[in-house]
Amino acid sequence: MEKTDQINLLYISYYWPPSGGPGVQRGLKFCKYLPQAGVRPSVLTVDERQASYPVLDHTFAREVPEGTAVYRTATSEPFEYYKKLSGKKEIPYSGFANEEAKTGFLDKVFKFVRGNLFIPDARVGWNKYALRKAGELLQKNQFQAILTTSPPHSTQLIGLKLKEKYGLPWIADLRDPGQTFTITTSCTTPLSPSASIRNMSCRCSRRPML
Repeated sequence: MEKTDQINLLYISYYWPPSGGPGVQRGLKFCKYLPQAGVRPSVLTVDERQASYPVLDHTFAREVPEGTAVYRTATSEPFEYYKKLSGKKEIPYSGFANEEAKTGFLDKVFKFVRGNLFIPDARVGWNKYALRKAGELLQKNQFQAILTTSPPHSTQLIGLKLKEKYGLPWIADLRDPGQTFTITTSCTTPLSPSASIRNMSCRCSRRPML
């Protein structure tokens, strides 16, 4: 491709170095190899000082391709309160993947709160900051396409809103199933978020991605 045909892609991901995990590796490979296809990605992610990363791997920072623009924003999340109240040091994943099946009263309370009050997940507090920054970038006509990757699945709502507002091509990259992360037996209550999750999933899936 000629330089004039280059596509500037806004790659929106909560997880980015110094976060660890396979999701970060996936994003790093995207940013490494997409330029070979004429696509130049720039990354929109969360401020590492405020992020809730279950796993850290500072070695990943060395794999960020030289020249990759990385924009970081603030966030607002409940995990510090969660750790203080629960007495747990580890930060939960986007669902309940790193938690054992416990039946204690407090465990049920915390799962109920996370599964019913933070919809679609507890990292949804990042969305308003990411949307504000993405809006600033897109208003400069700097990008021709958007890619959102999840989990956390709340990130897909960022892509949906940007698609609706700016009409740009949007690619939704779902690394894990979208409807199973909070709809678990531990969260099934009279206030179960299942209907809300299904509604948001339908909104995302019915929107044309490109």
